[in-house]
Amino acid sequence: MSMIEIGAVLPTAMDELTDPGTPGVAVAARAVEERDLESLWVADLVLGDGTLALEPTLALAAAASVTRRVRLGFGVLSVPPRPAPWLAAQVATLQHLSADRIILGVGVGGFPDSPLWRALGVPSTGRGRTTDAVLDLLPPLVTGEEVRFASADTTLRLAPPAPMPPLL
Repeated sequence: MSMIEIGAVLPTAMDELTDPGTPGVAVAARAVEERDLESLWVADLVLGDGTLALEPTLALAAAASVTRRVRLGFGVLSVPPRPAPWLAAQVATLQHLSADRIILGVGVGGFPDSPLWRALGVPSTGRGRTTDAVLDLLPPLVTGEEVRFASADTTLRLAPPAPMPPLL
């Protein structure tokens, strides 16, 4: 078996998002599974500059809802714009929706000067440290452990817990 990106099944993101006759994510995900491929991957390319892109966690949720076997991967998810608790909730939810088929490819992000990053107030420097800090918190949050956030003077335990997916 091999891997394939959703984009390899469909013409292009521009066609998919602008041509109502082009199949969407669900049809593409079913096609990947029907071809007996090992996995499908989505990229995190929401830039906020008019470039057409779907939010990757929602795209994978749609794919999870119409497939049963194919692995579902982020290739790759930009960590710095996402707070650890929110990312953990998304990952755990995807694990539940997909019956534990998520592969979590992560990175520091390739477009730190994009309008989206600027609007979110994410600095373009320190991305590695931010990513490391989030990745330290992610496993205990996803698996339902109690995590202390001293800076917010609170503890957090997400439920229902989920297995931490493979991290690339």
